[in-house]
Amino acid sequence: MQLIMLDRIDELRLSVPRIVDRYDDGDPRFAEDVKRWIRDAEEILTAARLPAAASLAALRGTLIAAEEGTVPAGVTCSGRATPRKMPLPNSPKQNALSARCSPLRCKRD
Repeated sequence: MQLIMLDRIDELRLSVPRIVDRYDDGDPRFAEDVKRWIRDAEEILTAARLPAAASLAALRGTLIAAEEGTVPAGVTCSGRATPRKMPLPNSPKQNALSARCSPLRCKRD
């Protein structure tokens, strides 16, 4: 059983260069591939009963939240406020989001 799990982990690790190549090529499917890779890694680690699966799930959640415009704690936006950076008025997510920003204009504190 452990040998099968190690083979699956190796197979997953060998798919990383393809994903990085998509990023390098500017492929818009890059983000979906990363989330799929993390989900696959979660499944492998969960099947092996390894608690690291929880860390990957949290990372995937952070990526999903970032796609929806949530700014993680410790990240600030610079520049003038624009509609892309701020929650839209009367938006159902307005109360849930503290701020929105373009990833290129954000920095860690």
